[in-house]
Order: sequence, then structure tokens, then C-alpha cells
Amino acid sequence: MIRSFYHHGAEQPAHDLTLEQMRAALADAGGVLWVDLANPSPEEAHNVLEGVFRFPAPDVTASADGRRMPEGAPGEHLLVKLYSLSGDPPHQAVSACEVRCYVGRNFVVTHHLKPVPALDRLTERVMQDEQLLSQGAYGFACTLLQEILEEAERLLNVLSAAEAGLEVEILTAPQTSTLRRLLQLHRDVLRMEQALQRNTTSLHRLASQELPNVAAAQQLRLRQLLEFGRELLGTATYLRELGRGTLDAYHLVALQDLNRFLKRVSAVSIILLAALFTIALGLAGVRDVAGLPFTGVSVALLASVVVAILLVLLFHLRGWL
Repeated sequence: MIRSFYHHGAEQPAHDLTLEQMRAALADAGGVLWVDLANPSPEEAHNVLEGVFRFPAPDVTASADGRRMPEGAPGEHLLVKLYSLSGDPPHQAVSACEVRCYVGRNFVVTHHLKPVPALDRLTERVMQDEQLLSQGAYGFACTLLQEILEEAERLLNVLSAAEAGLEVEILTAPQTSTLRRLLQLHRDVLRMEQALQRNTTSLHRLASQELPNVAAAQQLRLRQLLEFGRELLGTATYLRELGRGTLDAYHLVALQDLNRFLKRVSAVSIILLAALFTIALGLAGVRDVAGLPFTGVSVALLASVVVAILLVLLFHLRGWL
């Protein structure tokens, strides 16, 4: 799918441009063109990236077939690899999607192979607010970065609340699904931490360079986004460490439950064996002395009951039952 938007002073940006209209918009130095390639076919990717924007052939090939490619240096255009996070934990696991973002003097091109909720929301905002594209290509690229980081912040808040809920559940009433949900949460946090680490690296590269055609205000905004990304990365790292502690707490609770279960099994086994041994010993002893089997059975049963009661009281006092 190809989504395109072009703004040049109009109250509402034009959208769904043809290839010829994209070329005309690209030739207009006073306008801003955004083209979003959402899981395009190889032909669509080549037509836009090479046919319209004339990006280098290796860049086009890598973008078209989904292979990774190195980030470009500032020049005719700047290529930045971002990682957008999406999901609905705990119902849907967090996933990371690579977004290749080309930024030039008057254009922004985004290319991704999976749905990106942040870009879906941004397309809706562009249709409602013409000021987004009027801030220039690099200003719009900053808005795009901010959308991706805010989506990560939302997911971190969800995972943080889930982490707190699992802590309470482990200490009060752990269930059979607790461990599974805890491990899924840990995987989601790890995936987010890795994606945020890569985004922070890309933001650091952008904020530390003197980019062409970038105003001082936009450079300042890039530095603010870098700090925002670092804060999110710190939160993800904290959640990962907290998750390890929660997992250790779950193991301790599980071991305590297993220990209590083994104590109960051992206590019941000892009581049964002692009762059986008392019956056997009582029967043998009474028969040998008195030769009265029925009286011996009664005495043996009574003795086994007394022994069982004494053992139950003993194990109860020791906390085994």
C-alpha cells in the first residue's frame, strides 16, 4: 500500500498522489511531500524509490526485498532506520517493526513491511492538521520520531502496570498461568529495550551531526527527542531488572509451595505407615500371648488410632499439616 501526502500552502494536504504528481511535488522546493510505503510489492517500491526519488540502486534493492542496509550519511538525503513497537499486552505480544525513513530537503519517505500504528495515527493527523507538513521535511520527520517514541511510552506504561499486577498476584494467589504471563512480559520488555536502544543510537547520530537544511530549532528538537528516547530506554532497563526480581520471587514462592506439599505428603505417608506397623505389631503380639485374634484386632486398631492421632498432633504443631 502506498500513502502519499503533499502540502504547499493549501488548507488541507493533497493525498493519494500518482507517480507523476509525486515527481511534480518533489520538484517543488517550497512544498513538503510524504510517501509511506506500507508493505509494498517490489514493483511498487522500485517505482517510488527509484522511479520518483532516484535513490541509489543498492538502497532500492535492500528496501524492496526487506533486507537490512546500512544507514546513509547526510547528503542528498538522509536514511535513518527506526524501530516502531506495537502490540496489545497481555493479549498480543509486543513486536518491533523496522521503519526506513528517508529525509531530504522537501520530502520524507517511510518504508516498512509490517503495520505501524504510529504511522497510521500520523496519517490521520496529517489529514486533520495541515501544520504538520508545513513545518518542513525535517520538522515532520521529528514529529514522526515523536509518534514512534510515544507509542513506545504507551506500551511501557502498560507493561509497568502488568508487572505490578503480577507482583501482587505472586505474593497473594499465584495461578498456573502466572509463570507463562511473567515470561511473556519479560520477553516483551527485552524486545522493547532492544528496539529503544537502536532508536537511541539513531537519534544520537542525528542530534550530534550538523545536518544540512536543518534549522537550529529542529536540531534542538532532535536533542529533546534523544533525551526522551534515553528516558524510555532507562525505563525499559528498569522494568527488565524488576522483572528478574519478580521472576526470582515467583521461584521462591513456588519452592515454598512445593516444600509444603512435600511435607504434607511425607506426614501422611508416615502416619499411614505407623498405623499399619502398629496394627501388624499389635496383632502379632496379642496372638502370641493370649491367642485371642478378635481381641488382638481390637487392641491393634485402637493402638493404631492412638499413634495416628499423636502423629497428626505432632505434624500439626510443626506446621507440616
